[in-house]
Amino acid sequence: MRISLLKSEKNFWLLLLTVIAFFTGCESKVERKDDDSGDGEKYGVRQATYSLDLAILDESKKPMDGVLVEVIDTLENIHDSIYTDSSGIAVFTYYDRQIGNREIALKIKGPDSKYPDKDTTIIYREDEFKGGSDDGWDWGEAVKTITMTLERKK
Repeated sequence: MRISLLKSEKNFWLLLLTVIAFFTGCESKVERKDDDSGDGEKYGVRQATYSLDLAILDESKKPMDGVLVEVIDTLENIHDSIYTDSSGIAVFTYYDRQIGNREIALKIKGPDSKYPDKDTTIIYREDEFKGGSDDGWDWGEAVKTITMTLERKK
């Protein structure tokens, strides 16, 4: 009985290792219709980096600390919240496989009720990406530098 159990267990592990070896040895190919190289087959997905350097100032052009900035990507419904630091700067970097034109909505909430909320939209265009790879898989980075002024309610 004991020998039979050991033999069954040995067969189980052998079968499991065979299945694992089979699946780890397989490669999956992704066909790209927009491939310029002519072979039509590539591995993985393309990527791009979207960066935003945002400065928030008050009406006297002084940096505002603690301003909440909500970043909303309308294509993939990405939502992130960042706060300005003591120098009034908020930095947002997003890595994605979605390439090209992209619209980002910013909702800026003042540090207190004396400042009204402010909304704006940023559009990243395909021609703004710099430093990508020659093969087109890494489109590089598109950086937006924006300064916004919040004014007190009257």
